Amino acid sequence: MLEATQGVDVVLHMAVACVRASINDPLHVHDVNATGTLVPCQASLENGVRRFVYVSSTEVYGNARYAPVDEEHPLHPTNAYGASKAAGEMYALSAWRTHGLPACVVRLFNVYGPREHCQGVPAEVIPRFVMRVLAGESPVIFGTGQQTRDFTWVDDTVSGLVGAAACDALVGDIVHLGRGREVSVLDLAHLVLDKLGREDLSPVFLEDGRPGDVDHLWADTRKAERLFGYRPSVDIEDGLDRYIAWVREHGPEPLEWVQQQALRNW
Repeated sequence: MLEATQGVDVVLHMAVACVRASINDPLHVHDVNATGTLVPCQASLENGVRRFVYVSSTEVYGNARYAPVDEEHPLHPTNAYGASKAAGEMYALSAWRTHGLPACVVRLFNVYGPREHCQGVPAEVIPRFVMRVLAGESPVIFGTGQQTRDFTWVDDTVSGLVGAAACDALVGDIVHLGRGREVSVLDLAHLVLDKLGREDLSPVFLEDGRPGDVDHLWADTRKAERLFGYRPSVDIEDGLDRYIAWVREHGPEPLEWVQQQALRNW
């Protein structure tokens, strides 16, 4: 890591073991997300990195006590992933307070877009819905479908990360990057069906939700707008059109995908 950060001005630390991996292997997730943040913090200090951006997750909040969620919301993670990301935040910010590493924390809200994981444990809800419907299968919802998320197009997220990395006022602080719109998983399933012209299909519900799943997340992004002019522009409807177009051109063959993927990926 010392060699990797030598001569580097800005570190955007995004390496992660995902939330679903934490259900069955929490020690591994801790090693990657917590210890794996302390290591580049130390290397960045030794090499005089000018800005360390720790990319965190809204999973640190657990179930939101109010919405939209601002940066002052209490941390109450419901799974080992959220706990490990909170630990990573503390390592980055303590490196600033104790040693002067110019670090900040950016909490992302459900980023989606081209090249998003669609296979295995890391696969997220939008790719899984899109691939199943393209294969002529119903989208599968775990739980009631009333869980809500703030889906944020990847280009908007990248723009926000660049802004955060260049913002001196953010050193030692925390900020949100999200779309600022709450969408239920059920509404998302119907949007995918509508976009792909498969009104003949309906979502399938499985009663047992994912262990440690969060019910509601919705970003208050006013702080990012105030500090560095963050203004996300891609709504979920437009983002789905773009993602579906990318999958049709570059994604795996849907029928093969369905045959290879387990219904539950945890």
